[in-house]
Amino acid sequence: MARPEVLRRAWWSTPHSAEQIAAGIAAIVNTIRAKSPTRKILLLGIFPRGPQPGTPVREKLAEVNGTISGLDDGKHVHYLDDGRQEGIDQVAFNGG
Repeated sequence: MARPEVLRRAWWSTPHSAEQIAAGIAAIVNTIRAKSPTRKILLLGIFPRGPQPGTPVREKLAEVNGTISGLDDGKHVHYLDDGRQEGIDQVAFNGG
């Protein structure tokens, strides 16, 4: 079982830049494509974190999403991000 202090650390609170996070996601997508070239991949945008828009975490995630959306080739990789920041906030932080 993971230690509680490890569970509290989240990837978005690490010092990794948006570019590094997006590069990691791209590497995963490219590995899947290499191992299974005909497989379809649905790549979802990362949902916002934290209760307030405009925070550094949200800005980082928006940058990651903007970068990984470019992986959508319209044939094997399809990117989906509905971008409803406020709607997600209502459900996640106010009980819907």
